[in-house]
Amino acid sequence: QTTVMGVDFSRDSLQYISSVDFFELSEGRYPQSGEKHKSFIGHNLAADFDEPVNRGARVSVQGESYEIVGINKRTGQPQHDNKLVIPIEDLRRIYEIDDEEVSIIFLEARAGQNITALSEEVKRALRRSRNVKEGEEDFNVQTAQQILESFNSVIGVVQAVLGGIAAISLIVGGLGIMTTMYTSVIERTSQIGIMKALGAKNSDIRTLFLIESGMLGMAGGLIGVFLGLLISYGASYVAMNYYGSDLVRAYAGWELVIGALAFSFFIGSLSGLFPSVKAANMNPVDSIGGG
Repeated sequence: QTTVMGVDFSRDSLQYISSVDFFELSEGRYPQSGEKHKSFIGHNLAADFDEPVNRGARVSVQGESYEIVGINKRTGQPQHDNKLVIPIEDLRRIYEIDDEEVSIIFLEARAGQNITALSEEVKRALRRSRNVKEGEEDFNVQTAQQILESFNSVIGVVQAVLGGIAAISLIVGGLGIMTTMYTSVIERTSQIGIMKALGAKNSDIRTLFLIESGMLGMAGGLIGVFLGLLISYGASYVAMNYYGSDLVRAYAGWELVIGALAFSFFIGSLSGLFPSVKAANMNPVDSIGGG
């Protein structure tokens, strides 16, 4: 299964096509206007035959032979990585498509032009051309901004769900650290008393337990970062090598890792706040006696 696309290779159209990521070539050239039986092929499709397809190779479309003159760059979008592009005149002839029928029209706005106003103008022109009333359109006009908004809305839902899971994990982890630190305070009561008897201030005791709880949080953060990198880069590797898509691409900069560890330390310290206050307020005599 593959997609055969018919494209207008006139000069103006070719100038625009060459600027679109999904049609950018990794090698070779585009078919020229007026050329027959020339084509360029998607990255994945070129590698999907018994032998890799290079420039100069020929493929058969509906019994007609086409020379490959260019190979598309990998886009990460399966529809485009597995396509074969031929001149639109050839496509209409081979598949007996009406000369007026097109599936999609790309428009490039001039610099500074209002995209929303342009979109409405295009809709009005298409209504007149297709003789339909507003609200009865049999076409769809979509701008890059609308696509981005749709994508962001989906990402927003995913982020909200993941944020909820992360919040629950933080609460559970924080309670775990708090419980651990309370236990540590009880087990080290005599040590706290000795430290106070030797002149340690309440602030010293409090700082000691806060740092200790922060280090516990950071230890959990290190494990989380390791597992997160392992899972994300693993998913990226599987998507790239087994599904031929680089849409799922993992990235983790040092600033993200350091920020995650710093946040883990902060959560750990926050969770150890009450145990540290309890330790700092212990009476040295009672503490030593309790030990």
